Amino acid sequence: METCLTSNYIKITEKLKSPNFSPQKIKLKSKNLNNNGNNNYNDIIDCDIIECFCEALQNNTTFKGKLDLSYNNLNELHLFNILSTVYENENISGINIKHNKITKLVLNKLLLIINNKANIKYLNIQNTYLNNQEIKNIIYSSLSHNYIETLKLPYLHIEVFPFFIKHLNENNFINKLHILITSRDFINSNNSIFHDNAKETYENCIQKLRKLFKELYNVVENKENIKNVKFEIDFHDQEIEDLIDCIKYTCEKHKESLKKEQKNNEDAIEISSFEKIQLLMSDIKGTKKHIKKFEKEVPLHFNKDIVNLIQKMLP
Repeated sequence: METCLTSNYIKITEKLKSPNFSPQKIKLKSKNLNNNGNNNYNDIIDCDIIECFCEALQNNTTFKGKLDLSYNNLNELHLFNILSTVYENENISGINIKHNKITKLVLNKLLLIINNKANIKYLNIQNTYLNNQEIKNIIYSSLSHNYIETLKLPYLHIEVFPFFIKHLNENNFINKLHILITSRDFINSNNSIFHDNAKETYENCIQKLRKLFKELYNVVENKENIKNVKFEIDFHDQEIEDLIDCIKYTCEKHKESLKKEQKNNEDAIEISSFEKIQLLMSDIKGTKKHIKKFEKEVPLHFNKDIVNLIQKMLP
């Protein structure tokens, strides 16, 4: 029986065969979700459907954008085959595999893509069943290269969070981040202590997180390339929430600074032909010091009419 997800893959496969198919994103996100927001496990795709999709994606030359496979519940072989096709296709600029299980085989292929494909600018790996070391591997690869602009990570354990901050501090390219922070694993790993003194264990965890959020704030403040940071936390602490607000405000300042810089650059370029002559007139018959100074600071190209006019004015 053809499922909703299977039908979606078939439709996209046919569209990929068209020479006019050029969306910014291919949306294969499953719409057949249960009450928990997960894909219905009966919505499974046949191998031949995936093979046809991969072949069409590989042969397509017009699609240039992101590939959204979120909530697909793809098995290891299907996801590996699609990522192998992504590796071969230079036009794909982003991958969303949220709510798919990343096995060791899939992880190795994903790391190969991150480390070698400069065209990948967007990566979402939230809720992909990775352990702490595997998350660290992806963080290291994603932030060690100046490729990825948007990074959405799974829940970060309190031991992974400082690793992330360290490598974020060494990166000058990332624009947007979506960070999920949890205290659950810390408390669960200290179950014996937790049962004896729950309040003290929780406070120790929160104190560590406060310190880490302060470090993150300092990093973001000094990184004008970071313009958007979204947070999700599974606990409540006013000091941390205030720090999150400060980080978001800093990102807004970075965006405003970029807008001003872009406007100044546009204003510098938009000089009319008449203004060009006015700038040159003061020394048009002199030593040409003004011309040299002007050309050095603001290089401009004169059209043919302006060149002819200046030549007529010269002695």
